[in-house]
Amino acid sequence: MPSKALSGVNVNGANGAEVKLNELKARIERAKTARIQAEERKAAAERRLQELEAQIRELGVDPENVEEEIARLDREINEKIARIEELLAPFEEMVGNA
Repeated sequence: MPSKALSGVNVNGANGAEVKLNELKARIERAKTARIQAEERKAAAERRLQELEAQIRELGVDPENVEEEIARLDREINEKIARIEELLAPFEEMVGNA
């Protein structure tokens, strides 16, 4: 009597649905791991942001206004550099003429 062939069974005895299900389970586990890692990175970034905001406040600056404060300090530095160059010019002329 001829043996009955089971449709959908491969040589290893696992049918295609089982293989696909196992692949999907593995993908789900990888996605869960990736989500956990992303959440950990997000939590670390949020902690670092809080640390930086605390440091900015210690400097007397509102973190919401940090960009404006940086621009103000940059202008102040450039103004002081220009003033120093202005004050040095007469002395540099004297040294150049000597």
